[in-house]
Amino acid sequence: MAATLATRPESDATLDAFYTRVRPGGPGWARVSRRLGLGVEPIPGGALSLVNWVLGNVLVYASLFGIGQLVLGRTGAGVGLLAVALLSFLAILKSLREETPTPESVPS
Repeated sequence: MAATLATRPESDATLDAFYTRVRPGGPGWARVSRRLGLGVEPIPGGALSLVNWVLGNVLVYASLFGIGQLVLGRTGAGVGLLAVALLSFLAILKSLREETPTPESVPS
């Protein structure tokens, strides 16, 4: 936080170049987006990003606890937790495939 407050902000040209290349959405970039004539753009992924975040947490913790259960000899619980982890992974994979734009749908 101190470094952010102690240093000068980036120039408008640098922010414009970054925004044009990356296209981050949300209210934090509204000033740059409006300056470039694009209006306020939504956050990419929207609510799906939150769902993927929750599924990612489930994936990590179910994997950790599942492996732990297997190490402790509790095979049923371990396999069950690893199955939950696998389902979370597959759900994330499915949503990312649906969200990924095809080359013809990307504006140039």
